[in-house]
Amino acid sequence: MKAFVFLISLINVAQASLVNNRPNDIVDIKTMIPSIKQDIRYFSKRNFLGEEVTGYIAPKCFLQTKASEDLVKVQQKLSEYNLELIIYDCYRPQMAVNHFVRWAKDLKAKEMKTVFYPEVNKTKLFSSGYIASRSGHSKGNTIDLGIIVKGSSIEQIKEIPLRDCRTKISDTEKSIGIIDMGTHYDCFDEKSHTKNETISTESKENRTILVNTMKEFGFRNYSKEWWHFSHNENAYPQTFHNFPV
Repeated sequence: MKAFVFLISLINVAQASLVNNRPNDIVDIKTMIPSIKQDIRYFSKRNFLGEEVTGYIAPKCFLQTKASEDLVKVQQKLSEYNLELIIYDCYRPQMAVNHFVRWAKDLKAKEMKTVFYPEVNKTKLFSSGYIASRSGHSKGNTIDLGIIVKGSSIEQIKEIPLRDCRTKISDTEKSIGIIDMGTHYDCFDEKSHTKNETISTESKENRTILVNTMKEFGFRNYSKEWWHFSHNENAYPQTFHNFPV
């Protein structure tokens, strides 16, 4: 049985392809939701690597058309709660994933440890499920996002200083529209597991709103990251795109 599973895995890898040009059905989300708030972290140094990531030459979000259409519905639904989406990452080129892998293997590069993975040994990031050599993001149907108060200033949000990702949000952050989700984005910690029981009741409720709304319109959550969702429809199940953002 193990040999059979291994053979199937080899076949899947062999069938997977790497595509360097953006197809017409992977679109800029701004064409669908012009007002969407974006804090594309890998275009900046405000991320777990502490450096701009290979493949990001603009702070944009690309998604497959169907996922984009359903994200419009998510945004409309959240508006009923006086909330809106904030996007951190969407399509991610394979060259960026390769950058993650190189960084993870460089055990001396720990500049952002106290912020993004204070309790996790860097050697455990792969086995803990936080980093992988292949990503659903590269298929164009996966997105990292959160929720904020409707009408919040993205400029003010981007100016918030980074600190331990498990830290409770401050009154200042609340005043500019930040919603308490239990951890900050890209926090490599068990508190980021969507159904973690140690976070506050308020955080649990906010996660439930996000997960249920995304689920209603065809997105499924990754259990170890409350911000990570993949659309149930995928035009490229065996393709890992590599065109730049």
